[in-house]
Amino acid sequence: MNRETRKKHALAAALCAAVLVLSSLLSVNENAVTIKLGTREISAPCICPFKIVTGLDCPVCGLTRSFVALGHLDFRSAWRFNKGGLPGYLFVIFQLFRSLFLLFRERAPAVRERLRTWSFYYAYAIGAICVAGWLFHFIKIP
Repeated sequence: MNRETRKKHALAAALCAAVLVLSSLLSVNENAVTIKLGTREISAPCICPFKIVTGLDCPVCGLTRSFVALGHLDFRSAWRFNKGGLPGYLFVIFQLFRSLFLLFRERAPAVRERLRTWSFYYAYAIGAICVAGWLFHFIKIP
């Protein structure tokens, strides 16, 4: 494995680990993700361009809040915030282990190809779940 590839796997592992650690350190309320610094609480602003322009939630709105809820093992809130949160969170965990495996295991071409295929299909499945959850959010079934 060349040096550039090793750097990519190390960066991917670090980013996935950062997402998992931050999701357990941040807190969430109904409308925003908050950062607690001692006794102060700072709310993160909405940065979704779709929501800012239309006032409507986009397919991934609530995903950060869902990840933070999952970081605190609050599965019910995570599901309420975004239906794709749990599969996305599991994907981040999968990617962390995948990146670490590929970083430390150089001679596994068959496993490497299988992991690449799984990552590809899993990422598309998460996208489909987010879009389906978004549609169900707006379609009120009696």
